Amino acid sequence: MKRVANWEQTFHQFLTDNKDRPFKWGEWDCISFANAAIKSITGEDVIPKALEWRDEKSAKITIKEYAKTLTRCVKKAALLKGFVQRLPEEAQKGDIVIISENKNRLVGICDGYAVVCPSDEGHSLKPKSSIRMVLSIQ
Repeated sequence: MKRVANWEQTFHQFLTDNKDRPFKWGEWDCISFANAAIKSITGEDVIPKALEWRDEKSAKITIKEYAKTLTRCVKKAALLKGFVQRLPEEAQKGDIVIISENKNRLVGICDGYAVVCPSDEGHSLKPKSSIRMVLSIQ
């Protein structure tokens, strides 16, 4: 998987276009958000089309069947697409990140300064210090 020539502009436009889009299971949750962000950078999906859900319950079932946990699910899908795992302190713009928040794991995208995640009100920013795993396009 490679970044498109103007990936920084398309990534910025993606964030701008979706900044007010509210969280919705199966349509705009943390996994679908991260997948869409990577698609804006590369033109390709990271998450297999077969991984679908419509609510929290079906998301948990799908994730468990695919790789047991959210972290393993995202890592498995990303590594199959050629991403590499990096240390949390090496997170850069355009990386998929797994963060820890209140003992939960969430998926987000590093914008270079913070972690962007979907929320009920649109984008929420989380500190880079909450990053537990980084998956980067090679």
